[in-house]
This record gives sequence, C-alpha cells and structure tokens, in this order.
Amino acid sequence: MASASAGDNSSSFSTFYGSNPAFQISEDKSDHMDIHKQRQHASQLLAAILEMKDELHLIDTQLLVRNCVYPCHQAILAAGSPYFSEIISGKNNQTSKGLIEMHENKLEPKQVQHIINYVYTGSVTMSHENAANLLHACNNHKIFKGKVVESALRDYISRQTLNEVSNSGTSSTECFKEFNYALDILKALNLQRLDCEFTDIVIQVGDESFSCHKIVLAASSAYFKAMFSSQMREMREGIIILHGLHPAVMRTLINYTYTGKLTIGTADAQEMMATASFLHHTSAMLACSEFMTSELHPSNCLGMLQFAQDVGCQELYKHALWFSLAHFLNELEYDEFNNMSADLLSRLIEDDELNVNKEEQVYEAVMQWIHHQKEQRQYHLPKLIEKVRLPLIDAAYTSRFIESDSLIKRWSSVVMVLDEAKKMKLAACRGEKIDDIRMKLRFSMKKEVMVIVGGFTDNQQCVRDVRCYNPENGAWIDLAPFPGRNQRFQCVAVNNNIYVIGGQAENQKAHLSETLSDVWKYDSHQDKWTQVASLNKPRHGHGAAVLDGKIYVVGGKIGWSKKFNEVERYDPHLNIWTTVGRIKGNFVEKPIVLR
Repeated sequence: MASASAGDNSSSFSTFYGSNPAFQISEDKSDHMDIHKQRQHASQLLAAILEMKDELHLIDTQLLVRNCVYPCHQAILAAGSPYFSEIISGKNNQTSKGLIEMHENKLEPKQVQHIINYVYTGSVTMSHENAANLLHACNNHKIFKGKVVESALRDYISRQTLNEVSNSGTSSTECFKEFNYALDILKALNLQRLDCEFTDIVIQVGDESFSCHKIVLAASSAYFKAMFSSQMREMREGIIILHGLHPAVMRTLINYTYTGKLTIGTADAQEMMATASFLHHTSAMLACSEFMTSELHPSNCLGMLQFAQDVGCQELYKHALWFSLAHFLNELEYDEFNNMSADLLSRLIEDDELNVNKEEQVYEAVMQWIHHQKEQRQYHLPKLIEKVRLPLIDAAYTSRFIESDSLIKRWSSVVMVLDEAKKMKLAACRGEKIDDIRMKLRFSMKKEVMVIVGGFTDNQQCVRDVRCYNPENGAWIDLAPFPGRNQRFQCVAVNNNIYVIGGQAENQKAHLSETLSDVWKYDSHQDKWTQVASLNKPRHGHGAAVLDGKIYVVGGKIGWSKKFNEVERYDPHLNIWTTVGRIKGNFVEKPIVLR
C-alpha cells in the first residue's frame, strides 16, 4: 500500500473554514448549488485519455493484429466497444497478460486502427477503401456502441455508389463524429466503477475505500498522474492511502470525476476546493469556483481572494479580485478588511481599477487598517503610503489631515514620500512631464479633463505628444503618444475614448500631402492607441461631432481642390462607417455640427 499525505494542506483547510467560514450566504441565496458540466467534463477527460494513449502512459492492454501491435487501455476499449468488452471480460477469453490476439478476425490492421481511433475519440474517418470492411465487421461483430456508426457507414457507401452510377467520379473522405460519445464513455466508465469492473486502483481515505481506474484519475488529476507514473512497489499492489483528507469530500470529487455532476454548498465548498487544489483536479476546481463566485459579497470577498491565492485557483482569484476592487468602499464596514494581510491591501490600492471617488478615500482606508492593530502594523505604513496616489489628494486635505498626523510624522520615510508628492504636483502644474503612476487618475474617478493630441511646434514641426490636463489640481500628465501619420485631423471623444479621424500625411521627399482615411482610437482604460475602421472616403478640412453615442463626419476635401459635402456616421460598437447623406448647398470649410 502507498501512503500519501496532504501535508500542510490538511491543516490549512480548517484555517479558512470551520466555525468561522470565509463567506456567508445572503438570505436571498441558496446554501448549495448543483453544477452540471457532464458534456464539457467528459470531452476534456476523453481528450486527456487519448493524449495518454499517445504517450503510452498507463497502457495495460495490447491488441495484436497480424504483426501489428496497438497499445491501449482495457477500461476504455471495454467502454467504447461491446466487442472488446466481451473479449477483455473473458466471455471470449483471448487475453493473456494484457495481450489480445485478433488473428481469427478478417480485419486488417488499418481497420483495427480506425476502430481504436473511434473508441478514443468517437469519430470515424470513412473512405472508399475502408467503409465496406468496417461495415462488414459490424455485421460479424458488435464493434461499435449502438447503430449510429453503422448507419453513417451505410449512408456513406450509398452516396459513393450513386456517384459511381452518375459517373461523377468523386470519391471523398468523410469524418463522422458522435455528438454524445464522450458522455456515453463517461457513463460506461462510471458503471464499470460501480461494478468494480476493470478498476485497477483503490483509493483509501479514512475508513472509506474507492475502487477506480488509474487512467480516469490520471486524466483528471495531475497529482494522480504523477503518482501513477512512479515505479513504487505499493503502486503495483493497487492501494493508495491518502491522509489528511475527508472521506465525504473525496467521495464527492470521485463522483464528479465519473459523472461531471457536483452538488456543492457552504458547508463543504472551501474544503472541496482545497482538496481539488491538492489533487490538481482542474475541472473540479473550476466547478467549485463557479459556486464560490456566485456567493461573493463585500463581507467575504477579501477572504475568498486570499483563499483563492493560497490554493492557486486563478479563476476564483480573478473574480474575487474584480469584486474586491469594485466594492472596496463597502468592504471597509466588515471585519475582513481589518483582518486582511498587508500584501493583499497593497495589491488592491495599487490597482487602477480600484473603485473610489477620490484618493482621500484610499488614504483613509490605509489608516483604518493600520490603526486596527497600530503597534504591529505601523511598520507597513512606509510601503503602503507609496501605493496611495498622494499627488491626487487635495492640498488642503493633505495639510490638515495627513501632514499633521502624529503617526505620519513619526516615520521619516513617509514624510519623504509626502514631500516627493508635493514636488511632483508642482512640477506637473508647471507643465513638466511626469512619468509616475501616482499622477494617474483611477478609472472610477469621474472628472472632466482636457486632452491635447499632437499639433505643431513654432517651427511647424509635427509632434505626436498626447497630454492630459486636470483642472481640479492644475496638473499635466503624459498619455501614450499618438502613433498614426495623421496631421490636420479632427478629434472627438466618445465613452471616455478619443478618436482621431482623417487628415493629411506629409511626404517630405515628394513635397506632397496625402489625404487620409485612417481613424485611430485611444482607450483611456488601457492608455493605448489602436487603429479602427477607416472612413469610406479620405478627407481633411472636415468637421466632426458626436450625437447619441455615434460619430458624424461632415464634408472635407481630397487634396486642395476636390471638395464634397458627404456625411459619414461611425458606430463604435460595430466599428463601421456608413455614408448617411450629404449637406445641401455650397461647400463649408471645417463645418461644425451642434446638438
């Protein structure tokens, strides 16, 4: 018998759960959820088993046809083909030491290969050369499950015969795939498990034992795959003892592995996730994550976020992080905020997505966390204060509440950060370029700002700088420079994004100007420019305006002589420009549309 321990994981399970669970259920939510992922789970499992066959991993059977040997897995052959099930189970006893001799059959090695591919994939490649032989094999033996493949073979042969009669001369290869095949295989494997048929490993947890297939456990769990790859004597004896795990949780996970169905609730969700993580059972972790994500609340999201990080569940971590950032101010009311780690607090307050109205709220949150255990936590203040975007805080607030705070004045390094923020703010007000994250507004800070895109110097040299002016504090900050060739363009803002439309590009060598249809979009969330759909007609000297979330471009010129009054409309969601009409009357230079 092999003995494996969950090690530190067995003790860490109770750290988050027990009498004080990491999350609580709201009154309008159920305390459990039935998760059904049968088809997706079965498809992933069968794909993993096929990969292990190709890697010759956990092979326990070999098919001998003429001089060809095909390595396979007994349980999969029996689940996928009634014919192989009969042979392996001994009703037609041809097996000896994992070898199945098929000399008496009239199947060619190529036909056997097609059947094996079907067993592992549920698909059959039909061709003029193999269809008749496969159908003949179906008539002599119950090769395939059900009659679906036989019907597909007959239909294919009929079509080929009609083609020959009509002298079309076409002989195509077709691939037939059973839609529910992977699910049928999973059901067959589960029946084998319940009947202890073709099972080759016993998992013992506490006082419960579970008969399973190594190939199924290895296909779903990286932990078991690594364990079964070892050459230990205990592995060959077929019993694995796992310490530190709960039998009921293990039973649920094994049932999920064989069915794709999982009933999970608040009483066992965290322990089930921790066990799935220990076993590296990715599919089960995602199923647990689905339930835990549905239970996110400002009172539990921080504990859930820390837990997701500890067990290595990226899916839960992603959702818990987004929720924690979005509901940051609500979380201040609950114990979890005061009890979170300094690293987690630092991770939250450095994020652009932190949902606050003003930076003063971030500073106050940090000080609330510090004062909860002042003597122990004051040592984290220098690192945390660096994550607060102090230049965004109102000068009067800084003077009254921050600089006068006795704890702030106690730390010289914190005072230096304050002085640096004041200098940074003054430099930005003078128009100097400041490349520092602390000067950047968070996405939730809804303030109207002015953005200048490109332009010309006094010497008529084109510049690509993009600068943002915040009238609230008088600071200028640099945004991503404009990458396009456009000059003399029109510029509008839609949904906090900026669009540069049309214009001209100078050809210095030819001393000519090219009229452009290029359109560029600035994403204010990503600080990034991307090129979007071009105008239907290149133009400069045009007007542009926004109406009901759509951009309208009016008139313009191509070169310096061809003038027109056509109107185009751009839909930002569809990324499409549409010509919608023309302005009647004479050409207007740089027309402006007003609402």
